[in-house]
Amino acid sequence: AVAAATEMLECLAGLNQKWIASGSAPFEIGIGLNHGEVIFAMMGSEEKQEMTVIGDPVNQAARIEGLTKKFGVGIVVGEHVADFVKADFYLRSIGSVRTKGKEQAAELFGVLGPNGSEPDAAMKLKLDWVQDYHSALEAFRRGDLASAETQFRLCQSRNPSDRVCALYLEHI
Repeated sequence: AVAAATEMLECLAGLNQKWIASGSAPFEIGIGLNHGEVIFAMMGSEEKQEMTVIGDPVNQAARIEGLTKKFGVGIVVGEHVADFVKADFYLRSIGSVRTKGKEQAAELFGVLGPNGSEPDAAMKLKLDWVQDYHSALEAFRRGDLASAETQFRLCQSRNPSDRVCALYLEHI
């Protein structure tokens, strides 16, 4: 699912280039992925029936997808998905987030891209930045807000469009 989501965003980037060149507006999507036990069943009436999945993991996936715009991250995955794919994809912790209807916060992760044998130059820069970002996040979690603020500001200066850093700075 994460590989498919990554490919979807890559294809969309190509389509957006064509659409922008032709004068059309770009199209943006966010993808939220979660994992857990669900019920898969035929639902509906005699006139119309459809296959569907229901359950808390489905609801959580919808809530995670809804957060992609807030965080400015194309693909956000729950912690169980992250556990499955952490060897195959570069991930960035967004932090512990309590979604609607949940009493407990869950760790959410942004997907940076596939983990190849040797990252290209652009991915190396991104990974260096993420290492600094994770240091800022750890300072925030320890309650060292002065250090977290300094580190998040440094991260934001290197990546001004990052919404997650901006959200942490607003919170501080």
